[in-house]
Amino acid sequence: DKPVTSLAVDYTSSPSSRRLFAAVWSDGVWRSTDGGMNWERCSSGLDVGDGSCTVLGPNTHVVEVQVHPTGTAFALKTKYLRQDGTYGTFARNDAGLWRSTDSGDSWECISSNVPECLPVDYIDSLGQHSWTDAVSFTLDPTDVNHIWVCSQDCNHGKEYGGLYETTDGGMNWTRILDIYGGFRLTPSVYYPGLMYLATVGDIGNGIMYSTDGGTSWFHDDEFPFMIVTRVMEDPFDSTVVWANTFGGGVWLSLIHI
Repeated sequence: DKPVTSLAVDYTSSPSSRRLFAAVWSDGVWRSTDGGMNWERCSSGLDVGDGSCTVLGPNTHVVEVQVHPTGTAFALKTKYLRQDGTYGTFARNDAGLWRSTDSGDSWECISSNVPECLPVDYIDSLGQHSWTDAVSFTLDPTDVNHIWVCSQDCNHGKEYGGLYETTDGGMNWTRILDIYGGFRLTPSVYYPGLMYLATVGDIGNGIMYSTDGGTSWFHDDEFPFMIVTRVMEDPFDSTVVWANTFGGGVWLSLIHI
């Protein structure tokens, strides 16, 4: 009886005992080992306490969970806010990315050393260098250590939104795109090097793209709306792209590459 913001299937588990994960806003991560018939909380190491309180902390705002084809699970926490809209004085961390290599039995933070995000004492009592307002993350299906994280600027001491990348499982992070807010990255499944980025468009529109794997970025000047939540290729047609927006409907485009 809490908001479930994301579901993930672990396809390395047996179909007869299929393992599922649920990101539960204000409660951490839950797991099923029987295809969703029964659920148990599996949040050890996520620093979410018992999930009973979000007024004074800790940060329980798990927004997304994914499972890599190797079976490694990842969970993303986003910003900690009190019910009055301010940051909790006793919050033990802000946002961040956690990893589990034991099917959710335990979790470890892999984003406590993002160099652009300096610790803020009244938020980060553990001194973590992590994002304040992480929004989503994208896994490289061919490399479990290659991950991208989208985040938004936040004015409570950490103003470093955009797109971040790690190629070594979180040991090092690089801010590869400096913009107000990255919302979700989608690598192309059809065209090598092509990537779509949904953004909170602080410069006119909300879609950006790269044709060289993220080294350089361009705005899609044809798109007329500034807040885009996801850009996706059509799974049946390599020339069709879909865009979801925040308040502007769903859009379709025919691409020519």
